[in-house]
Amino acid sequence: MKNIWISEAFKGVVPNDFQGRVRWRSPSNIALVKYWGKRGKQLPQNPSISFTLSECCTETFVQYEKADGFGFKFFFEGQENPAFGAKIEKFLMDNQAFFPFINQLHLKVESRNTFPHSSGIASSASSMSAFVMGLIEIENLLVGPSTGSGTLTKASYFSRLASGSAARSVFPAMALWGKTEAYEGSSDEYAVSLANDIHPVFKTYRDSILIVSGETKAVSSRAGHGLMEGNPYATARYAQANENTKNLLSALKSGDLDNFINITESEALQLHALMMCSNPH
Repeated sequence: MKNIWISEAFKGVVPNDFQGRVRWRSPSNIALVKYWGKRGKQLPQNPSISFTLSECCTETFVQYEKADGFGFKFFFEGQENPAFGAKIEKFLMDNQAFFPFINQLHLKVESRNTFPHSSGIASSASSMSAFVMGLIEIENLLVGPSTGSGTLTKASYFSRLASGSAARSVFPAMALWGKTEAYEGSSDEYAVSLANDIHPVFKTYRDSILIVSGETKAVSSRAGHGLMEGNPYATARYAQANENTKNLLSALKSGDLDNFINITESEALQLHALMMCSNPH
């Protein structure tokens, strides 16, 4: 997959009059089977399944214009945000082989959320997937649009490199990220849609979010994932998550609400326990 996208990347000269602005709106998601713990380059230690939160969105505008070299600025809700901008810029620099045309562009990114950022509602999932979709659209303007599911797979792959859970945010309804024998076509490198594999009852579900504080959470998700490396229960957790994934996929397909509730509640309690016994907790 990696080699395919490198070979398809635009490596030509960007036209002097190439400029414009693209807009993408991407949702966050809430995991039922949780991804917690990573390996390699943003690969999950266990598969995860999530509901897509269609109303918890990030709207991102990417303004681009031809330049003599790479330039970048990031604004969040009207204010320049160098700290988050540095994360996006690092993602771009780390992935120049896939998007070499960025070295001929100046990018101005403007982003805003419908919910508080960094407070536990996976704002990096929505923000990074929205940015990646915008970046792919700019590339398509240079090389011609790609169609079909391949575009979403590509967006999921690169969103995952930017923020793990962002891999799931490019798909509506529900998504699965992580290799599991229980679902053909699943992968650690990108998510797949479950929209056509769930009982109609789950398409009626709504997620209610009570915001008790809009402040930035004290421990970032990135730091939390890192603590799994020394967690004494990590191996057992990964095995249990794989089993929960298999059972939840079955419950989602059949509409087994009792099993659905048991698994999702167990997952929430397991994650709290894992975080409490991390060092530091």
